[in-house]
Amino acid sequence: MNLCIDIGNTRTKAGLFSNGELVRVITLKKELITQTVKDLNPKKIIFSSVSSETEPLVKSVSEVAPVWTLHHAMPLPFRIAYKTPETLGVDRIAGVAGARHLTDKPALVIDIGTCVTYDIVDAEGTYHGGSISPGLRMRLRAMNHFTERLPLIETGDRVPLTGSTTEDALRSGATHGLRLEIEGIIREYRKKFRDLAVILCGGDSEFFELETESPVMVKPELVLIGLNSILSHNVEANV
Repeated sequence: MNLCIDIGNTRTKAGLFSNGELVRVITLKKELITQTVKDLNPKKIIFSSVSSETEPLVKSVSEVAPVWTLHHAMPLPFRIAYKTPETLGVDRIAGVAGARHLTDKPALVIDIGTCVTYDIVDAEGTYHGGSISPGLRMRLRAMNHFTERLPLIETGDRVPLTGSTTEDALRSGATHGLRLEIEGIIREYRKKFRDLAVILCGGDSEFFELETESPVMVKPELVLIGLNSILSHNVEANV
């Protein structure tokens, strides 16, 4: 069994893999990671974390099984052409690895979470980069923070295009603005890459119903799939 642990900005998720298949997903608190690892007793572990303070955690679980920590310089199942790979978020690296595991077509990975990241990898397995923009909740918080009178509101389902109250207008602007941004980015990349596969992941990926010319895959656990792919690649490389 492989255990892949993704420590993000707002949540921590672990994926348990058996023979390459994701068999269990666990959402947990950081302080419970060590005990969870001991309970699951995996054969191999890989960490991906947006935080740099993971060394004590890695040390605590290394007694259970060999541990890998994702970083840009380790062997990866694709080539990085990003000009500043040392600044590249590990969640983006894992997402691209997940895309390469799912398809050999050029792929656009859209991770919709605290921020929205767009990452493009071509059919030859070269990662070129992408873009980053504010996520849905960040947009709502920004409108509250930078104004005197606009309230802080939560997201909602079935948001109307035309808001008949200030709260609905805020939701409409944030939600439909982001939806149209995503659809527009997809259109632009489809002009550049034939047979482009588009894969959505992240906490808000299932929130958006996109209007696009061809189907979009929704894989909320893409980062975990990518982590397992990277772990397997490193085991095969004997590192």
